[in-house]
Formats: sequence, C-alpha cells, structure tokens
Amino acid sequence: MKKIFYFGCIALLAASCGPRMIDYPTQKVMGYIPIYSNDPNLLKIYSEGPLPINRAGKIYVKGNLIFQNDIGYGIHVFDKTIPSVAKRIGFIHLPGNMEISIKGNLLYANSFDDLVILDITDWRTIKEKQRVKHAFMKGNEAHLNASYLMIPPPEKGVYYECIVPSKGMVIGWKKDSINYSGCYYNE
Repeated sequence: MKKIFYFGCIALLAASCGPRMIDYPTQKVMGYIPIYSNDPNLLKIYSEGPLPINRAGKIYVKGNLIFQNDIGYGIHVFDKTIPSVAKRIGFIHLPGNMEISIKGNLLYANSFDDLVILDITDWRTIKEKQRVKHAFMKGNEAHLNASYLMIPPPEKGVYYECIVPSKGMVIGWKKDSINYSGCYYNE
C-alpha cells in the first residue's frame, strides 16, 4: 500500500512539473503593420544616381568599385579610385534585396524570394541575366521563414504583424497599434 502511495505522489509531482499550454489573451502593442503588394513592376531592376543609405548591409569590392547593399532596397555603388576619398556614384534598385555576392562580372543577389544574376560589366546599364523564381522558398523550413518576402521593419526591437505570404511581398510598414501575435524584429 505504501508503494502505491509513493508512486502516486511521484506521478502527481512529475505531472505538475511538465510544460503547460496556456492561452495568453491577445495583447495590443505599438508595432508595425506590413504593406503588401503583388505588383510585378516592383521587381524591375535599374540604375540611377546616388541615394542616401537607409540600412547598410554587406560590402563587396570589385576593381575600383565598392558595392554595398541597402537591406530591402538595393545596392549602393562607390568609386574608390582614390581610396581615402571613396565617393558614392550610384544606386542599383533591387527591391527586397538582403544578400549579395560577386564573382567576375556577375552579381548574385536575392530580390524578395527570387535569386537574380546581374551583369555588372557596366553597372550604369545593369542587365538581368537570369531570375530563378522562388529560389529561397524551397523546402519545408523555408515556408516557416517569410523573411525573404519582406523589406524588414524600419527599426530593430519592434513588434510587427506576422507576415502572411499569400498576401504578397512586404514593400513597406505602417506604425500602429497591433494585436501581438508572436512576431518581433531584432536583427
């Protein structure tokens, strides 16, 4: 009888230590609401004069040029002919860009969830050599990560409405009161 009592106490104690599923009430917080678009014109890639840097990203050097991505927007081009006085000379619009790499005269980058290969022999007349649609949304784990479908929120350490890929690409954000649903940006 004592054994049954001890086993019962141990079972009760073990059950009380396990994880609990608690339904937290929806909480209103200040955050960002995504602005979606399915407009194919958003994917157009072109060059223009220099623009201010919004969100500085990775840097690649090719000859006398420096390419620096501006996360979500495109790539800045700098002339470093005189290294101590590198100057901004242009911008390549590449919407949804977060990553870049260069090999030879080809620049490899993402445009939202597409892989694009650009000929940068003359960056002023950029040529799209190839586009692999949805290259970054292959595999099960990719569907859990919608970050390639969005331009990141404008600041770090903020809440945002979770991305719904079926609504399109996130092209911007609106600050407002949102129902917190577990999405927080801190990259």
